[in-house]
Amino acid sequence: FTTKHLFAVERKIERLARQLSSQNHHPIEKLKTQNLLKDYEQQTGKTLTHEQHEAVKHLMGKKALRCLVGRAGTGKSFTLGAARYVWEACG
Repeated sequence: FTTKHLFAVERKIERLARQLSSQNHHPIEKLKTQNLLKDYEQQTGKTLTHEQHEAVKHLMGKKALRCLVGRAGTGKSFTLGAARYVWEACG
């Protein structure tokens, strides 16, 4: 059960997700991503795992909508922090 307002909000989110999934944005070069990830690791004093590196590469792809799914405690927040660092560094 839900309210009419919440249902309308969920429909809007679904509509926006469909629009984004059909759009592309400017992909970031792999070499630039790798170099920025090294900077991020040095700044944080932490190292991304292989899986986290792959997740960031996935997030940097050309599609405007990407998803990151993982179990609790696997480092999703750290991975998203790395992705944010790359996006912000690239404007």
